[in-house]
Amino acid sequence: MNQHKKQAQTTISREVAQLLKQIEAQRQALEMSINRINQLRQTPLEMSGK
Repeated sequence: MNQHKKQAQTTISREVAQLLKQIEAQRQALEMSINRINQLRQTPLEMSGK
């Protein structure tokens, strides 16, 4: 019983670690997208001289 419980906790820990990696990858992708959007928003304003 105790061994089974420990095994389940290990599996959960591994799954949580994988989820955290996925979330971090998505966060980085979002950050890159936001930076790109901000660049695109700023560029026309600077070029038009407004």
